[in-house]
Amino acid sequence: MPLLKRPAASMASKGSSKATARASASAKAAKAKADAVEKAAQASRKKPRVVDPLDQKCASVMAGLRHAALPMDTAEMLTVMLESAMRTTREERHSIEASVLDMADETLSGVEAQIMEKVATTTAAIEELQAAKASKHADAEEAERTAVAALEVAQNKKRALAEVALSFQARRKGAQEAHRAAAARARAVEEAAEKRSRLQVAQASWLRSLIEGDQDEAKMRELVEALATVIRDFQIDSSIQAALPNAGCKPPSQRGPFDTMVLVQLEAELAKRVEAVEAEIRDGRAAAAADAEAEGAAEAALQEAQVLQLASAKEFQAAAADRDAAKAAHDAAIAERIAVEPRILRREKELAAAERRVAALREGPKAALAELRDRSAPAVATAPEPAAALQSAVAPEPVEEAAPESAEEAEDLRREAEELKEAKGKLAEQAVNSSESVEEVAMPVPEKVMGAEGEAGVEASAATAGA
Repeated sequence: MPLLKRPAASMASKGSSKATARASASAKAAKAKADAVEKAAQASRKKPRVVDPLDQKCASVMAGLRHAALPMDTAEMLTVMLESAMRTTREERHSIEASVLDMADETLSGVEAQIMEKVATTTAAIEELQAAKASKHADAEEAERTAVAALEVAQNKKRALAEVALSFQARRKGAQEAHRAAAARARAVEEAAEKRSRLQVAQASWLRSLIEGDQDEAKMRELVEALATVIRDFQIDSSIQAALPNAGCKPPSQRGPFDTMVLVQLEAELAKRVEAVEAEIRDGRAAAAADAEAEGAAEAALQEAQVLQLASAKEFQAAAADRDAAKAAHDAAIAERIAVEPRILRREKELAAAERRVAALREGPKAALAELRDRSAPAVATAPEPAAALQSAVAPEPVEEAAPESAEEAEDLRREAEELKEAKGKLAEQAVNSSESVEEVAMPVPEKVMGAEGEAGVEASAATAGA
């Protein structure tokens, strides 16, 4: 019986072989592609093209005029005719070509004059801003001195207000104490008057009734108890208080010498107490009058201190307002002085840019145009002497290897030659058939203000000429 392979193992082996083959083919294709790219890059590399100085100068002049603000028809005509005129030497130049070069020079001079006017106006603006900055600086210093003086005045007014406030508080305290003293004196006088009234009632009414005995026994006992209370309150002799109930409750006819002596002694003691209280009332009223006068004086001093405090507070408020206004004026002056500095910097940058533009114009397009206009034909070489000719014939001249040119470079040179020939033909045709065109070309070009793009073009032209 023949052996059979397992289908699954056979299929796995075939799949692995196919994957390996595909990977190898992809690697080869990638390597071939990389080699092709490298060969194409090597083939596309060119040697650096040698730029003719004449072409450089012409390009610089054309770049400078390209951004000048000229009418479209004038710019087109000037561009067409100027290319041929710049490539012609002074000896071979036609009068029309000389007029075209003069027109280009006048145009560049107009651009230069406009840039110089910008330089002058910017310089004047900078000087004006510098003067304004100096003035603002002086204003800020004056405002600072004013603010410092106002601050000092406000501080003095604040200290004066504090002193007046302390005086007011002291006088208010004195007025309060005087008022309390007068009130206490008045209460003492009132209390003394009440004591006097009570003693007088006890002496004239109660004790007199007991001495005369015109009351019944119960009433007499009530009067004895009332008198006993007065004796205790006014601290009269305790022996009288002890003997009064027995002596006072007896009818007059039954009293003995001791009883009579007790009542008489009590009457004398009450009289003394009345006299002492009356003296206290007199002294209290005199002291109360003095207290009232002192209270009035303290109240008047308090009112005066209050008026002074209010006036001092108003003065401080006014000084504080002046201080705040002076500080605000100082801050505003500083802000105005600071605000001038960015404007000066901006103007200085504008001046530097304008100076760079005029330098680029003079060193680039104008210098190139002057060189092209004054360019002469090269001198014709004289015939060499026989010995020199023989020597030159014998000795081989060193041959300078020329860099091979590609087909594209040859085509560019051919195209430029055809364009130059065509431009010369148009110029000759315009000179012969149209006198109006000649007059238009010879007319001076009005000066125009060159924009930011034109100024950048002049700088680019200068950079190209310098290279």
